[in-house]
Parts: sequence; C-alpha cells; structure tokens
Amino acid sequence: MRWSLKKKQYQNKLKNLGDGEEMNRVCDNIKENINTSGKESLVLYELKQHKLRFHEECSGFLDQR
Repeated sequence: MRWSLKKKQYQNKLKNLGDGEEMNRVCDNIKENINTSGKESLVLYELKQHKLRFHEECSGFLDQR
C-alpha cells in the first residue's frame, strides 16, 4: 500500500511540472548545455598515423626464407 502512495505522489509531481513539450524543451536544453561544456573543457586530438612497419619488401624476405 505504501508503494502505491509513493507512485501517486510521483505521478502528481510529474503532472505539476507541465506538459510534455515543455519537458522535452527542458531536457533538450540540459543536453545542449552538457555537450557545450564538454566541448569547451575537453581537448580533442587527432590520432597520429603510424608508419606501416610490414610492407612488400618484408614480405619478399619472408618468401625467400
């Protein structure tokens, strides 16, 4: 019985927050703020291209061996 009371209280609080469109707008705003702050505070870098160590010349030596 206590669980159903908590469930009703939770549902009432959600109803009082506003309509679904407003909730979506708030969530989108939060998401945008998180993305913006992450881009500003985190440094992105490009991975270096590693030189290929095994190439056709190495393959030829292996074939001769």
